[in-house]
Amino acid sequence: MSTKVSTISLAPGCRPQLREGVRLHRDRLSGRPVLLFPEGMLLLNATAVSVLRLCDGQHRVREIVSTLAATFDDPHDLLSVDFAECLLNLWNRELLHLLSREVS
Repeated sequence: MSTKVSTISLAPGCRPQLREGVRLHRDRLSGRPVLLFPEGMLLLNATAVSVLRLCDGQHRVREIVSTLAATFDDPHDLLSVDFAECLLNLWNRELLHLLSREVS
């Protein structure tokens, strides 16, 4: 089992991606967006859905933050901190990994 971390180094060029078996879905009963994974599910708010849709292994951190800053009309620096906290939470739950290789 991996060690939980309290900080995560987010190089602007790394590409976050949901781990295999983790996916966005809509709960059939409530209609709310959820993140499904083998051990359970997380209920998501609209902001989390916006973040996770961009964590596809194709978008770099700097691109995701810029897109979210424009979408939510938030200051880039403030959004960077919130984004890093969101990714840290997913990382600690082993729902996300960070790719560093270039996409071919």
